[in-house]
Amino acid sequence: MFYFFKHIKKHDIYRLHGFLENMIDVWCSSKKTDKYNVATAFNKYPDCINYLNQAPFDLQEYVKDIFNTIKELDKKYKDRIRIGFKLNNNIKNLCNNSQTDYFDYAELESIDEPLKDLVYNFSLYLYNSALDHKYFRDLKATPKHHFDDFIKFNELTNSNIVTCPICGLNSLKSEYSKGRNAYDHYLPKYEYPFSSINFLNL
Repeated sequence: MFYFFKHIKKHDIYRLHGFLENMIDVWCSSKKTDKYNVATAFNKYPDCINYLNQAPFDLQEYVKDIFNTIKELDKKYKDRIRIGFKLNNNIKNLCNNSQTDYFDYAELESIDEPLKDLVYNFSLYLYNSALDHKYFRDLKATPKHHFDDFIKFNELTNSNIVTCPICGLNSLKSEYSKGRNAYDHYLPKYEYPFSSINFLNL
């Protein structure tokens, strides 16, 4: 038997996706003459500046390299990337086939192949590493924190949540377990740029 679960509507783990949304705005608003500087580029987003200044060097380099690559593109491509971010994060519409337009890595490669590689590696880095950084540990917003809160929230709203809502076979770990069950993506992170750390897609 399959069980339905409910997403937590508010959680600090969603901040990382919010930071990504800010980055998309900055990248796609850039001009060819712009010189990358965190404080200047993200002056509209002080929370993003705070995060990037604490972020690991690898993440900072990805943000800078993507900025410097996108700024060289024609406006029509910047606009398509900005729209592509929004399209790929309409998770419910894409899953129920009520939206036919989306943005995949093949399209990004047709715009700029080095950019496709940068975004692909950056997106995987966000999912695999960024959420375990000290910034999110201090917020109690790592995947383990989110999983524990997810379990508690669903136990309060649906006592049937005792097995994996996807396979219906394996027992879910409790909030007291040292580890957590693995998350999976509705829309594969290997195909859809910019949706790897949207927890509505997990």
